[in-house]
Amino acid sequence: MLYSIAGTIQSTESNGIVIERGGLSFFCIMPNPAHLKKDTTTTIYTHLHWSAEQGPTLFGFQSPEEKKLFLLVIDCPGVGPKLGISILEQITSDSFIQAINTHDATAISKLKGIGAKKAEQMILHLKNKIDQLATMTTGTNSVIATSTWNDLQQTLLSLGYTNSQIIPTIQQLKTSQAGQPATLDILLRKAFSLLANPNL
Repeated sequence: MLYSIAGTIQSTESNGIVIERGGLSFFCIMPNPAHLKKDTTTTIYTHLHWSAEQGPTLFGFQSPEEKKLFLLVIDCPGVGPKLGISILEQITSDSFIQAINTHDATAISKLKGIGAKKAEQMILHLKNKIDQLATMTTGTNSVIATSTWNDLQQTLLSLGYTNSQIIPTIQQLKTSQAGQPATLDILLRKAFSLLANPNL
């Protein structure tokens, strides 16, 4: 089983990246690939999905937690890989997990491709897996509350930024702020800096 690929990004596409390792190039479908830069070295965590219609498709993620969340999401009835990627593009992991944990069907139903009925089905399916989901919001970033990250996402949305800009920015902030406390105001200033200078 191909667990991850550590290599150099050869190109970025609208729905994924081409990553090269050892003379082999792999195309990975990913959420929000646009912020990844050509000729940089990175590790992509992969999932090989097989369907009778399309055969094998390789999906890629920037962290083991993001990959794990994707696998839990596509295990829900009526949710395939394409919709799973779409969900990760529209909402942060913290926000999604909080919505499941609090049975917030309204928040889930607002996601493109998810109606009220499917939102309820997803919550019912995932509520017994809360322990698995909860491990993704603890650890190095637990100093900053989940609600603060959610507030950051909603504030940036209200200012006109898109989720394709916001979610990668929040991921960068979580890495840079690992184990360090920060208020919403501080996170906003850092987010503005990253959004203005995506190569930082």
